[in-house]
Amino acid sequence: LCLFIGGITAWIGFIRDPAINLLSISVDPLWKSAAVSRLANAEARFLVLEEQIEKASERLKIQPTDLPHIQSAELSPLATYGHLPDVFVDQDKGAIFPRPLHPPFHVSWYQTNLNAERLQMQLARVEKQFQHWRLSSQKTQETEAAKIVSNLDGLYTSLATLMQRSRYLDQWLPQLISHKVEQLKNNSPPSIPDLLVLAILRKDDVLLNHLREDAKPHRIHHRPFLSDQLIGKMIIPIVTDIHDAKFIAEFEGAIDTHWNSSTWAKERKIRFKIRWRKISPAPNSAHWTLEHHLKRFPPQMAGLTTGGLHTFVRGAVMVLGVGKITPRTLAHEFGHILGFPDCYFRTLGASGPGGLYGLSVLEWDNPIYPDDIMCDNSIGAARAEVW
Repeated sequence: LCLFIGGITAWIGFIRDPAINLLSISVDPLWKSAAVSRLANAEARFLVLEEQIEKASERLKIQPTDLPHIQSAELSPLATYGHLPDVFVDQDKGAIFPRPLHPPFHVSWYQTNLNAERLQMQLARVEKQFQHWRLSSQKTQETEAAKIVSNLDGLYTSLATLMQRSRYLDQWLPQLISHKVEQLKNNSPPSIPDLLVLAILRKDDVLLNHLREDAKPHRIHHRPFLSDQLIGKMIIPIVTDIHDAKFIAEFEGAIDTHWNSSTWAKERKIRFKIRWRKISPAPNSAHWTLEHHLKRFPPQMAGLTTGGLHTFVRGAVMVLGVGKITPRTLAHEFGHILGFPDCYFRTLGASGPGGLYGLSVLEWDNPIYPDDIMCDNSIGAARAEVW
C-alpha cells in the first residue's frame, strides 16, 4: 500500500518533482501581486465612476442610483452590524443519496489574475460608454441612466467575487503550502483528503471503503455548554444581541426542521432546545472591529450576532452576514456551534504544467457522505455520524 501511495502522490497533492514544487511556490507570489494590483486598480476606477454617476443623478434630478458601495459592503465589516440576512425557504425536501459528485471548486492567483484582467477590459468599455453618455443630450441621459447603472452594478458583482476569492486564497494557500512542504520534508504519506481525491480520480471503490470511517463527519470540538451524552432534551444556551423576534423564530424553526425533525434525532429521541440570553447591541463606533465585537460574548459559551460579510462561526459564535440565507444553511452553521467542522475536503494542486502557473486550492465534496448537512448545506440532512 505504501508503494502504491508513493507512486501516485503526483495525482493528489502537489507536482511530481520537488524542484517544480519550489518553482510553483516561487512563481505564485508573482501571480498574486499582479492580481492584487489589477483588483486595486479596478476598485479605484469603480469608485470614480460611481461618484460621477451620483453627481449626474443630482444634476439631472433623476432617481438616485442604488449602487452598492464597495467600501461599506465589501471591505469593511462595520457597516453590517445590526443588519440581519433575509431568510428564504429551502428549495428542496432534503438529502438525495446517492447523488453525482460535483467537480472540485478550483481557485488560484493565476486564474484570479486572468479574471481581474478581463474585468479591467470590461470596465474600460463601461468607462467609454459612460463618457459617451455624459456628452449626450439630457433626454438621452435620463432614459439611458438605468442602463449605465445596470452595467456598473454587474461589474461590481464581478469585483466583489474576485475580492472574496482573494481573501480566500490569502487564508488558505499559506496553510496548505506549509502542510504540503512539511509532508515532502518528512516524506509523510498523503492525508485523508488527498487519498479521497485520489479515490475520486481513479474511481477506486476499494480505497473509498477503506477510508469510510476516517471520512465520517466527526464532532471534533468539545463545547463546555453542551453535554457529550445524548440524552433527551439538549439545552443549548446562546448569548445574542439580536432582538428581532421574527429572526429568532426563524432560527429556532431552522433547528427544529433540520435537526429535531431529522431521522437521526428521532431515532435517538434527541431534541435541541435553545435558551436565549440577550445582551445590548454593539455600539456604533468607527473604531469598532469584529474582534472588539466578539469580546462582548462570554468565553466558552455559544453566541449569535451580526457583523459578517458572509455567515460563519468563530469559536462558538455564529456571525451572520448580509444578503439571503436558507434555514438549512442556518442549521449547518448551528452544526458548527455543536462542534462539527465542514466535512468537504480542501487540498493543494498545480494550476498548470511545469509549475509556471503557480498553485491552486481544490475543494472536493465528501465522496462517502455527500448528503450530510455539514458536507452540503444546500441539500444535506443532519446525521451527526460521530457525536
